[in-house]
Amino acid sequence: MKLDRPNRQHFVNRLQSLTPASERRFGSLTVTGMLRHLNRTFEICLEEVGVPDRGNVLTKTIGKWVSIYLPIPIPPGRIKMPDVFTPEPEQEFETEREALIKKLDEYLEVLENDPTRTGLSILFGHMTMSEWSRLHGAHWHHHLKQFGV
Repeated sequence: MKLDRPNRQHFVNRLQSLTPASERRFGSLTVTGMLRHLNRTFEICLEEVGVPDRGNVLTKTIGKWVSIYLPIPIPPGRIKMPDVFTPEPEQEFETEREALIKKLDEYLEVLENDPTRTGLSILFGHMTMSEWSRLHGAHWHHHLKQFGV
């Protein structure tokens, strides 16, 4: 499922069902840390935070295509990303959630107004906002499932 305007409310409803006491089912992020992590992925996608291009021909072609277009779930607790993706939460749970929804809306505005705009992925190279929409959808689903929603 894409993370786009038609699916916005679905994802926001799932976010709203989280609490500071939501327990993780896998991985090491706290629920507040997960909110900060999802926010960071928008910052990276929108190139507000720079990342190095560590992709190679395999990740930028086959890896990108599989990750974006095949409905294969992200394996729980198996992928460890560089620290740039998991900054410490800057605020309490509710403030992090509000900041994430605000950043989601900023991203959706860019997606709607300039879907071919690109942002650099650390593994997949430059991706359009439309490609990011698919990746964000799978990524959000993975992390919301991590906390049982």
